[in-house]
Amino acid sequence: MGLIRRTARKAVATIGRVAGDRGETLAMFDSLGYLPNLLWPRSFSEKIVRRKLRPPAGWSELSDKVRVRDHVAATVGAHYLNPVHLVTASPDEIALAQLPSRFVVKANHGSGWNLIVTDKSSITESAVRSQCRHWLEKRYGHDTHEAWYASIPPRILVERFIQDRTYGVPLDFKIWVFHGIAHFVQVDFDRFSTHTRTFYDRHWRRQRWGVGFPLGPDVARPKKLDEMFEVAEHLASCDPDFVRVDLYSPDDSSVVFGELTFAPGAGWERFIPDTNEDFRVGGFW
Repeated sequence: MGLIRRTARKAVATIGRVAGDRGETLAMFDSLGYLPNLLWPRSFSEKIVRRKLRPPAGWSELSDKVRVRDHVAATVGAHYLNPVHLVTASPDEIALAQLPSRFVVKANHGSGWNLIVTDKSSITESAVRSQCRHWLEKRYGHDTHEAWYASIPPRILVERFIQDRTYGVPLDFKIWVFHGIAHFVQVDFDRFSTHTRTFYDRHWRRQRWGVGFPLGPDVARPKKLDEMFEVAEHLASCDPDFVRVDLYSPDDSSVVFGELTFAPGAGWERFIPDTNEDFRVGGFW
């Protein structure tokens, strides 16, 4: 088995040199379990990775959680934006006395760098500032070869806490838009504990496949789903091939913008139950 794997990795390295990025090809082989073809990509993962090698200049601005707000306001309207309490490059400007009891702190230049505060009396100002300094010192995307994040000027956002009476923190509806049409909705559950995912098509039919994490529970069709599709398709006009548009719909009463993602999972998340789904979904591209 060791000889087979060494032989396979040698073949992958050769393919990687031909395609122009050996490290990317090796990472795909290790995570996805099949030999990727970046010269003539067919699977969703291959197409995500191929586009990472030549990212458009506009991705940096649209992945910036501060600057993307201008795109949202101009494209669908500022009423879809979550109100912001503070934007700063200096954590020392964060003063708990000037913030409501609940809020969310984010770094604009990465993914997953969030601090959800549901009771500010349970956290210290120094702890919040320390976490923000840590984020500002880091550069996201180097290990995952997402180079466009490196040119985002690092800043901190303090946003309104979005309350949902059913889920507490509202569900994040991640809409996969191919060629301007919303085809799938990814719903994540328990992201900080037993993370699972459920996928639906645009008719809210549950899909048999998943990506990266075990299949999750069912969720009722959002009342604002049609509006979410309309918003997502307008926002995805910034890229003619594929964009994942993340939206919230707290209490099924409104639609709130989250972020735009151009390379979900860096193209390294394995499809389940098998890789056939990776190639099938790649056909929508």
